[in-house]
Amino acid sequence: VSDNPGVNILGNGEYAVLIDSLGNSASKIGLCRCPVNDLYVRRWRGDVRRPSGQYFYLRDRDTGSVWSIAFEPSRAPPVMYEAEHAAYFTRFMNIHEAIRAVGKVFVPPTGMLEVWQVTVTNETARDRKLSLTSYLEWALHNSRLDRDHPVFNRLFVHTEHKEYAPDLHAIVAFHRKSGMFGFHSVNSEINSFETSRRQFIGVEHDQDMPFGISGKLSNTTGYTLDPAASLRVDIDLQPYESKTFLFLTGAGNSEDEVRQLARDHST
Repeated sequence: VSDNPGVNILGNGEYAVLIDSLGNSASKIGLCRCPVNDLYVRRWRGDVRRPSGQYFYLRDRDTGSVWSIAFEPSRAPPVMYEAEHAAYFTRFMNIHEAIRAVGKVFVPPTGMLEVWQVTVTNETARDRKLSLTSYLEWALHNSRLDRDHPVFNRLFVHTEHKEYAPDLHAIVAFHRKSGMFGFHSVNSEINSFETSRRQFIGVEHDQDMPFGISGKLSNTTGYTLDPAASLRVDIDLQPYESKTFLFLTGAGNSEDEVRQLARDHST
């Protein structure tokens, strides 16, 4: 894994993602010129000591072993790791404990959202029981406010859990000051969800091994001091079986708009 990760910019003119080969990333509305007054959907710190992004954790439910699809945030040594940047996508491949995980992110031609296609494959001759947990932190405002007045900015974010279809669960966040709605969804039944960074990371823990990764998430909504979004899917894999999931993150000007984005891009 390189100490100087390559960076890719994905966008469609409405929405942009800045992502590096370690898995750190940010997303914002509009072109990715990154002025401080532009509206960010996910939190962006720009600090190598406190990486930020949309992350995916895998946990073996039998052994308790935890790793991430990209190198960040767990930094668990992989058997094999690849990060590929292309014109329209970035792709991560990680083999750990005979589980091959592939995460591919792209921005569709239209719409304010990013799509993460996650495929998990059991490369052993025995059944495997895993959990797949996503995690991101909301900004939904410009980076200057989130950087200079982080606690004040977080007071305006309200979160809810929505079931838009039997196999389509979403966390919807609304920022009362900016008027922007954010959503994070998955096209699967879920085990549990989380909307608080404090509950997910825990005391004396960090993103490499958060407290919430080993237990059931709290399923709480509303206002928190650290608004976040996390969805957990349980995966049971037979020998050499693969399963694919679509995680979406995006924004809109109303709940109807984000609901339609989730429905349109989850198949």
